[in-house]
Amino acid sequence: FHNTLVRTLSGISSSVINASRFLGAAILAGILVFALHLWRVPPLAFWIILAIEIPNEVLLHFLTIRAFQLSPQSIVGPLSSLSAIFLVPMSYVLLGEVPGLWGFIGVISVVFGVVLLGRKGEVPGRWQAVRNLLAEPGTYYMLGATVSMGVGVSITKYTYQYASPL
Repeated sequence: FHNTLVRTLSGISSSVINASRFLGAAILAGILVFALHLWRVPPLAFWIILAIEIPNEVLLHFLTIRAFQLSPQSIVGPLSSLSAIFLVPMSYVLLGEVPGLWGFIGVISVVFGVVLLGRKGEVPGRWQAVRNLLAEPGTYYMLGATVSMGVGVSITKYTYQYASPL
């Protein structure tokens, strides 16, 4: 639903859409914090991570919105699954997590599936499917978004050690 909605808003600047989302979320978070009376000031490490993650999330949404505005959803939507390619090494560096055999097979199958998107019903030459994908302007935005997704998921998981369940 979100991607279809973004596509219908293609006449509105992605910066305006992003700012509206951020402002709405900030107001809601502020209301919930004071309404629930459960908030305590987190440690400094939390604020440092937050200072990294907020700009990353803004970048992620800007790139994703722009990708959907510029290219067909059937092309750029599945490209978001490439975030696993960036998530695996980042999870190893930040968290020491190493995926198992099935994890690697999953990443390879995602890459293979994305390359098949570029076939456009034909049997292209060796690299033609990749060239077809790169011909779409939204592809570059979505590839940037996948890097941002990998960073965001890794940082979010890392922050769980600083957050209470409430």
